[in-house]
Amino acid sequence: MKATGIQKIMPRGVEGFLLFVLAVFFAYHSQAADPPPEFTAAAMKRRAEIPTGGDFKPDPKSPVFVAVGHGGRILLSCDDGQSWQQVFWGYPGSDHGPWATKAIAYTNGVFVVPVGWGAATAWLASEDGQNWRHLTSGQTKLQGVKEANGDPTVMPATWGIAGGQGVFVTGGYMQMAATPDFGKTITTFSLYDFKKDPRARKLVIHHVGPIYCGDASGRFLALGNDRSRSPGVQPLDSDSTAVRNNKHQQPPKKAAGEQKPQLEAKNKSQQGREAQAAVGPVFGNLFASDDLGKTWKWLEPQWLNSKCDGYSGIASNGSLVIIADKSGANTFVSQDAGDSWSGPFPTGLERATLSLVSNEFWLVSRQAARASADGKIWRDLPRGIPTGRLIASPHGTLISIDRQRFNILRSTDGGKSWTEVYAFQPVTEHVHGAQGLRDIAFGYVSSQPVGTAANP
Repeated sequence: MKATGIQKIMPRGVEGFLLFVLAVFFAYHSQAADPPPEFTAAAMKRRAEIPTGGDFKPDPKSPVFVAVGHGGRILLSCDDGQSWQQVFWGYPGSDHGPWATKAIAYTNGVFVVPVGWGAATAWLASEDGQNWRHLTSGQTKLQGVKEANGDPTVMPATWGIAGGQGVFVTGGYMQMAATPDFGKTITTFSLYDFKKDPRARKLVIHHVGPIYCGDASGRFLALGNDRSRSPGVQPLDSDSTAVRNNKHQQPPKKAAGEQKPQLEAKNKSQQGREAQAAVGPVFGNLFASDDLGKTWKWLEPQWLNSKCDGYSGIASNGSLVIIADKSGANTFVSQDAGDSWSGPFPTGLERATLSLVSNEFWLVSRQAARASADGKIWRDLPRGIPTGRLIASPHGTLISIDRQRFNILRSTDGGKSWTEVYAFQPVTEHVHGAQGLRDIAFGYVSSQPVGTAANP
């Protein structure tokens, strides 16, 4: 059989195929041009047009859904998801940039939407769902946020946000933040403090997202990935406990002509690999706060470290916390807000997205969907439930969004049938990353619009 052009250049074997895919990926992205200067300038100008806040007066009476996506796209439904309107639009956004928009949280009558990732972050907020302002008044002094010195609306870098007991808690790179009074005061906590921790592995983390574990515990958890074994990253200091316990091992012999600094670097690298092997696998990094986000402790769940292969999601229904491994094939359950864990519990799915639907945990893949009340025993859901993130209203209405879709779907029969209730056309010029909706929340807002804002 005559080879096609692709077959001629594709290396043989699985490793060769992966190299081929990576080559195509990097060839494509190397050709992607940075946005023109005027595009970036306009994005920042739009940020400057948003009014400041700091004087929110929530009166939570009317039930609403709020969904968000890149560009600061904020959609509102006041009729149990039957109809939607775009109440805010910022500027075209990407996975990284000043209008990256991936998360939303609600507590005590206020919604907050962080915008910006890999760029200065702002927190937009609303107590009526219609008008959106900066959460801060611009008078709050922040510690550890250099950009805030020149722009008082700049907030700590935010990947994820959670709300509970009137407090908003955020996580991002190496900094947590919390506000107990809707932006009037903001505290920060640096995860760099854990660099001094004596445990035998170095904290290298990214993409930290918090959740609220419910009023019974009052605890916030934050979960981030573990990069201590990434290529080019030194996982452990050479004077760590694990290395000290292996001092009987002889260093490699010095090669002819090798300089002392090069030899020391090689020794340190080898010691780091040996120490990491002694530590064993790590599923991620888990942190806990028992004072509403002011201070944090670094948990070390050994059961997860030894049994959980990465993670794809974490959720709490107020009494249980569950983590789905990186493929969604197994879940792990905590009944004490993250101190101890059990599992793995097979879900019967692969590549599934975890959502909290009412008080149940739902996992949805392209092939099937399953639900569990306890995170251990999983039951089949109706066929045809769309992929993506799901949420339910107190009436049982289901809403589905997906970052790969440009619409909102609604079901009133437990997911047996679905109706498209909203659709939009995304902006594609000078942006990258999926432009569908990224997150959604349910809550209660003031029955009358409050004030004005720079909305479309």
